[in-house]
Amino acid sequence: MNMTEVRREALTGGHVKGAMVRAHVQFLRDRFGEPAVEKAFARLTPAASSEVHQALTSSWCSFETLVSLDRAIADSTGHHEIDLMRELGRYSAQINLAGVYRAFRRDDIHDFFRRSAALHKQFQDFGTCEYERVAETHGRISVRNASCYSPVYCASETGYLEKVIAIHGGKDARILESACQCVKDDRCTFEMHWH
Repeated sequence: MNMTEVRREALTGGHVKGAMVRAHVQFLRDRFGEPAVEKAFARLTPAASSEVHQALTSSWCSFETLVSLDRAIADSTGHHEIDLMRELGRYSAQINLAGVYRAFRRDDIHDFFRRSAALHKQFQDFGTCEYERVAETHGRISVRNASCYSPVYCASETGYLEKVIAIHGGKDARILESACQCVKDDRCTFEMHWH
């Protein structure tokens, strides 16, 4: 993927589970405190603020609201958007796989990613997810034909994948997004390497 290309996004028409939205709010609260939460919520539209406040772990929230929340988190804390989203993704993996989704953990990292790809539609209602084991410590996960995509979401996904690998015993995870719908590819593909 050529990172110098203009990044585009499509925000409408898709949804993510409320657990993701709730984890992002909890990240903001834990990392920056309650004043930062209030400041971020003040940057949201009334509709987005209401949707975030009403989010339940199992409810659906619009993709657009999630991206708006993530941008509000970066803006309200004064941090670089992409770097902060990676940190937020790592936090989201930690909190969700230690909590509500702990039953999804597996002994084998490849088994976890295969299962995650098969259950993709339970966590977001856009795109088709595929997982390929490339080598013992190399996997490839792709989401094709997603109606929604954003560089903010891809950065969060990168951090999420790093932490998932660490939780499952992998060391020194390196994630490379080799294709991205944000630069007009037909999919977002994450190459995952670890020791």
